[in-house]
Amino acid sequence: MTELSEFSLGPSSSAVQKWFGNNSQLFRDGKPIPFHLEGSVLRHQFHTTQGYLFITDYDCPFEEITHITLCSHDFHLLSRRSFVGLFNSYSLDRMECLDQERLLLDFGPKHRWLLSLRPQGFPYLRSRIQLSRVRGKASDFVPDVVA
Repeated sequence: MTELSEFSLGPSSSAVQKWFGNNSQLFRDGKPIPFHLEGSVLRHQFHTTQGYLFITDYDCPFEEITHITLCSHDFHLLSRRSFVGLFNSYSLDRMECLDQERLLLDFGPKHRWLLSLRPQGFPYLRSRIQLSRVRGKASDFVPDVVA
């Protein structure tokens, strides 16, 4: 994975924003792209062999939700996963790129996850974004497989 800085988020003027209110327009080098992301802050962006991977949130430290979106190079949604829980904060503390297909996401001492990109997926059955919980110290990185 290659980290990028060419994308940004802005308010949407589309009907999607008016209906749902939690989607933001994606911009590339200041120009709007016909693609929306959940969240209001773009925390990380990557170029992968499968497309673009975006990590977004709402910039609310008390009950944070973090969204991970994978889209194709021509901006078609491939997969989406979210970290959310009642009375929990999934504010991303640290992130580490392990290789071309894997990221380590650290939300705190009890919330470490390994994100792996699958080459294929099936909607509603098998996401292309695989999440595996990591136990132990941050340096251990021993994942438990979680669909």
